[in-house]
Amino acid sequence: MKLSHLALPFALLGTAFLVPGTAAPLPKEEDWPAETGTYKAGPGVELAQSLCITCHSVEYVSTQPPLPRKFWDGVVKKMKDKYGAPLPDETTALVDYLTTTYGSGK
Repeated sequence: MKLSHLALPFALLGTAFLVPGTAAPLPKEEDWPAETGTYKAGPGVELAQSLCITCHSVEYVSTQPPLPRKFWDGVVKKMKDKYGAPLPDETTALVDYLTTTYGSGK
């Protein structure tokens, strides 16, 4: 079996991440850029602005295709149950906002 002439350099490059002290340090949280995006106005925007932005940018929501309520309900449940997002037990108003403002409205 003959290896490509690029295989060895890439293999050596990959091992650099396994050697302690060779990877670049992660930036400190205070060095991260401030969030500048805002959610679209509408009933419930304050929920999205205070709850969703805790974990990710506005673009995470605004770049989704216009999907139905079932999708947004599932996403909100997944964020709470699987990822431990600090969401209230009652999320109907948040799902209403996401469905009406970013979803298909159905």
